[in-house]
Amino acid sequence: MDKVELEKLEKDEIIRQFLEIQNTLSYLKNQSIKDNNDKEITIIVKDQDKKLVKTVKNKIKNGEKLTKKERKIANKYNIPYEKRKFDFSKYVTKKIAFKVLYLGWNYHGLAYNTEEIDTVEKYFFKALIRAKLIEDRSTCNFDRSGRTDTGVSAFSQVFSLNIRTNELIETVSNNNNDDSNNENNKNKEKNKNRKKLEYCKILNSILPDDIRVIGSTWVDDDFSARFSCTYRTYKYFFIHNNLNIEKMQEGCNKLIGGHDFRNFCKIDAVNVMNYKRTILGCTIQPFDLNNEVLNDEGISPNGIDTHNPDMVYTMTIKGYGFLWHQVRCIFSVLRLIGQENEEPDIIDHLTDVDKIKARPKYPYSEEYPLVLWDCGYDDSIKFIATKELTRTVQELYEKRYQKFLIDSSVIKLMSQGLNYSNIIINKKSTNENDMIDEDEEQVHTVIWKDHECRGSVLGKRKKRSHVPLLERPTCASVEDQIKNFNEKKRMKYQQNLENYNKFKLLNKQNNNNDQKD
Repeated sequence: MDKVELEKLEKDEIIRQFLEIQNTLSYLKNQSIKDNNDKEITIIVKDQDKKLVKTVKNKIKNGEKLTKKERKIANKYNIPYEKRKFDFSKYVTKKIAFKVLYLGWNYHGLAYNTEEIDTVEKYFFKALIRAKLIEDRSTCNFDRSGRTDTGVSAFSQVFSLNIRTNELIETVSNNNNDDSNNENNKNKEKNKNRKKLEYCKILNSILPDDIRVIGSTWVDDDFSARFSCTYRTYKYFFIHNNLNIEKMQEGCNKLIGGHDFRNFCKIDAVNVMNYKRTILGCTIQPFDLNNEVLNDEGISPNGIDTHNPDMVYTMTIKGYGFLWHQVRCIFSVLRLIGQENEEPDIIDHLTDVDKIKARPKYPYSEEYPLVLWDCGYDDSIKFIATKELTRTVQELYEKRYQKFLIDSSVIKLMSQGLNYSNIIINKKSTNENDMIDEDEEQVHTVIWKDHECRGSVLGKRKKRSHVPLLERPTCASVEDQIKNFNEKKRMKYQQNLENYNKFKLLNKQNNNNDQKD
């Protein structure tokens, strides 16, 4: 503020600003400021902490280690000290397998990509590093049972990795060095009294609510969450909505066995050369939370009618391994069968790659109803969890379920409420700006009828013309995509070679100019 602006101020405003400056100066006087390179600021020390602060400063000056209480005091009064780095080399490392569940709706897939992209593994590694269980991501020998895409959830995902234990290393020495023997004896004595780390509890206290570790087990060094897995099971949830379940099951039966599934996946010309996969089982069943046995009419003992259009069903598919988007492609075709737009024989046609060499253009089914349900391992692998851990996870997800139940009830009520809201339906015109005759009877007709407005994930769409799959244009075949990839690779190599030759020529010219000078 310059002199001109100051002269324009009223007397009361000048007094107010003066008092504000005076208060600021009095606050700064109560602090000792060291104007050195670190610009250390020491806040006024309370009487009860003065003795401890003096001890902390002396220890820092002498290079001594601070206790936990002393580190708190140093942080409280902004006393700089060299923070102790965690020494992983002191601890025994073992291989462990975790069973993990997560809701993938808010994540861009499972696999770690970059720090900017939210993935499940990003948060899992963050929790491991923060808890000082691993040193970094690249050295822990991490592996997963199955890779899930954006929006896909998992109930039994399995991670395997090398993890730090709470056990100190006891070195075996051949020489009779008293110092090393004493150190070993101390470590042996400490290990007897050291508590084992509760990994699931530690990680769950750091992880987001929609990622939970539900069990763990120690495994051999040659165990791999991916390659030791004997089978994988997926579930795809959908609404009955008058789909022909019998025909869908007929289509499922045709999938069982070994087939070439290149027409049921997204082609990965870079990493995949073999598109043959074996399906061990595929069924369509009503989803019953109480696991009750259904009678011949499809009605459970509690009176739930499985033929109700609002009934939730699941497609359960089991196999040794799956291709990219394979389960979603399979359900897309099964849904067309359930809508009676295709016959179950379409499965036979699409698995005959000699006749149909490329996938017809049909959309993938939605990703959010898909769940990695189970991963199988040898009988010796048994995941263990405490009663408390299971209870806390159940309570957390029961609360989430109740919230979603309320949300879905409100949305359902709103959709039905459109039929009874105080709105006059103009039957004679589709233009909302057209006036209605005063004498016209005001009848609130049904707006949403027979679930015609539902999306594709829920089942049947509003009737429209259907182009048979075998008459649709196709995507690029595996051979064409490999050819295109090789052509791009060749062009990139040629471009790099040209750039290298240019650089070499330029470098040679510069050397000749230097020699002339």
